[in-house]
Amino acid sequence: MKATKKEFKGIVVPIVTPFKNTEGQEIDKDKLKEQIRFLLENGVHGIFICSGTGEYASYRELEFEEAAKIAVDEVNGRVPVLAGAGSPGTQTAVKLARIARMLAQMLS
Repeated sequence: MKATKKEFKGIVVPIVTPFKNTEGQEIDKDKLKEQIRFLLENGVHGIFICSGTGEYASYRELEFEEAAKIAVDEVNGRVPVLAGAGSPGTQTAVKLARIARMLAQMLS
């Protein structure tokens, strides 16, 4: 695997992942897309999904992957997307980092 050094400049926004207020508490995909579109329309230079704004500690792996995929799809290459792979548990953090790497490889 080849390491690439990228320089980030400007405003990279850590965004909150919206969840529906339902029994299942799934990600509100429409609100997340709306939030990303708003930020892009207002000139941000990057999106930081699952960034540690509070909800990251309770993400399940599938939610992390879903949120990251939504961000990547919505951004559509216009700005960099960073995905925070933080977790209180090391094993989960490693799994999240692997998911983020897989998504990044799918884009290259």
